[in-house]
Amino acid sequence: MKHLHTFESYLNEGNISMYKSTVQAALKQLGYDLKQSEMKVGVKKESNYDLITLNGELLCSSSDYAQMVTWIQAAIKEDPKKYGLDPRVVESTNEAKDLSYWKDYAEGSNQSPKWYSKEAKTASDVVKLVKDVINYEIENSDDKDADVDPEDEKALLDLATAYLKQFKSINGHVVSAMLFQEAK
Repeated sequence: MKHLHTFESYLNEGNISMYKSTVQAALKQLGYDLKQSEMKVGVKKESNYDLITLNGELLCSSSDYAQMVTWIQAAIKEDPKKYGLDPRVVESTNEAKDLSYWKDYAEGSNQSPKWYSKEAKTASDVVKLVKDVINYEIENSDDKDADVDPEDEKALLDLATAYLKQFKSINGHVVSAMLFQEAK
């Protein structure tokens, strides 16, 4: 029996390590670049699953391992401070990473409308461009209920404005890519 208990302890150690790695990967995707030693991931055994905590707060369950990263990210996005995280870290990290990433979309595709290639060079032009791209994409969507909520529109406008500040112009191809990849 002693060997079985030791083997069970070994499995629990493996699960904790796996959960820590999963939490760390989810955090990294959100822009938090934390080492495992900088976060306290806990595991509480339930009958058919484990409950995972981050810095003492319930984060998610392991009932569906494939969904864990999605659940972790949703919980952290909802209230990062609850888990001892500073949301400003993500904003500054993501902005720095994303802006050069979006540059790859500037050329667009043949399927986009020609006006997508026109460059916006002022803040007011960016506001108009973002609204035009959103309206165009909603009108041409296969989804009859397609919509962009005001929170996503503001986030898109903020990202497009940051892009404008860094690269001095932005076009509809870039805004469209931002919309499809960043909107909920």
